[in-house]
Amino acid sequence: MSRLDARRQRLLAAMGITAWQPRVSEQERAASALMIVAGAPPVETGPVGELLNNMRLALGAQHQQHVVLSAAESDTAQEKTRLAQEIKRIQPAMVLALGQSAAQILTGNNLDELEALRGRWHAFDATATPVYVSFHPADLLADPRVKAKAWEDLLAVQSALPEAA
Repeated sequence: MSRLDARRQRLLAAMGITAWQPRVSEQERAASALMIVAGAPPVETGPVGELLNNMRLALGAQHQQHVVLSAAESDTAQEKTRLAQEIKRIQPAMVLALGQSAAQILTGNNLDELEALRGRWHAFDATATPVYVSFHPADLLADPRVKAKAWEDLLAVQSALPEAA
């Protein structure tokens, strides 16, 4: 908590005001058992977005059952803090990190290449949430030879998803 946040909390408490905290219902939490964090480039539109949607469908769940966030490459410390807040708020059962920047932020490993990080479970140190690393959809479009590895990764995540997802 920053000094400003701590001061704000003290002032609100002194005024008898309970600070608003976003709440996630059990239904929303169950519906978002998987959080997907994709690094650059953005995954919202075009062929990259279409491929991400296909990957989500391959996991066997509806789109609304997955929370998708983008990870910026610019300030990794700030981005890690932002993602930690979102993970704590939503409390997904697991996170799928797509691409090098998302993998580095969520695993805390800035030394290894994506290939060394993918295909196994890690823990996001800020929340101990399980993180699985795979290829960004843009990587798959650029090099179709890695699609088989990405498919293995999706199967591993799918097998670990809670039944409700």
